[in-house]
Amino acid sequence: MDQGEGYPGRGSERILQDRIGQRALPKEDLQQLVAFSQQDGVELVDIWIYGQPDPDVVSGSFQVNPEVAASVVQDLIRQRVRYHLDIFPYGVPALGVRDIVQIGFTSRGLK
Repeated sequence: MDQGEGYPGRGSERILQDRIGQRALPKEDLQQLVAFSQQDGVELVDIWIYGQPDPDVVSGSFQVNPEVAASVVQDLIRQRVRYHLDIFPYGVPALGVRDIVQIGFTSRGLK
């Protein structure tokens, strides 16, 4: 069966490349994502990896202390992988109390 020139491997890889210019996420980028969870005040709560044997999309969330939330967001933005981020602070805004910040992420391809 002919898979087309320049597309060895999976059919889903060809669809991703044709539609959004994305190929499978490199293992190093996934390792950097997990490394964020080893910082003080950061906990990796959920992670879902889609696509086997090579991941196409990774999605999940961190719970972070408010003091480190800005630096975690900056680190995620600086990565080679583009992430869609959903940031939500938990606490009592009227009292100015922020307990945790939840940062949801979904990969959107490589920059």
